[in-house]
Amino acid sequence: MSERSYPLSIGGIRCLAVSDAAATRVTSVSSFSLQAPTETLNAALCQYGATVDEMPLEFNCLLIESGGQRVLVDAGSGPTPDEPDLGQLTAHLRAAGIAPADIDVVVISHMHWDHLGGAFTAQDKPAFPKARYLVGRADWEHWLAAPNKPPLDEASFNRTHNIGKRALQALRERVELVEDGAQVIPGVRIVAAPGHTPGHLAVAVTDAGQGLLFVGDAIYHPIQIDHPDWCSLYDSDPAQAERTKRKLLDLATSKNMLLMLAHGAPLPGIGRVTRVGAGWRWQPL
Repeated sequence: MSERSYPLSIGGIRCLAVSDAAATRVTSVSSFSLQAPTETLNAALCQYGATVDEMPLEFNCLLIESGGQRVLVDAGSGPTPDEPDLGQLTAHLRAAGIAPADIDVVVISHMHWDHLGGAFTAQDKPAFPKARYLVGRADWEHWLAAPNKPPLDEASFNRTHNIGKRALQALRERVELVEDGAQVIPGVRIVAAPGHTPGHLAVAVTDAGQGLLFVGDAIYHPIQIDHPDWCSLYDSDPAQAERTKRKLLDLATSKNMLLMLAHGAPLPGIGRVTRVGAGWRWQPL
């Protein structure tokens, strides 16, 4: 087993949190706490052992195994020449005994480069050759219509835009467009989570009274659990993003589900969310 993966079970469903990065990185929090007053932000970060300039950054994906089916949630960035520590998902899956041809379904939480780029090869062929690819209908249609530029720097926008456009061609014969409530396999279903992108998806895994909710970039960091009104620079619709955070946190607490983040918590990015007054609090696994 790779040190860049973490196994757990949800009832009889086996899961594996897998990183797309060689190691946990450090980043600034400024891009996902736009509404945060400085003093409040510093106090919130202190609770998680982070500072404004040094916060753990991970690239977590999720493998689900049940009933002879293997489902991969998010495909990582793929080879990224200017960031060689990324694009490690396939290597980490192989270290866990899983080859690309072993994957039956790939769920793309949203069509940003660091979740989508690993879904196809440099030759623009599906990277998981036997899999069907599930994408949120609104995300796919958004990219078909040429997405508007969010408030990103030029390089970030171009990378996101180009990866999305390549995916439209590389995956078009394998894609199934899905919406809220769609079943992936028994015990695994889609939860609509728009706001970060128009068709962002969360994935719920439930069995035997246990649950895990993978929220992708709908919740970027645990401080957004404490402060769901703090949105990211990368959110296409900040007001909708806040509503989605609250919806997902309500779901996780009402169903006593573990919550899995893609970025803002070190591998496995999994914790428990509890109610605190009118809000919520994160406790890492």
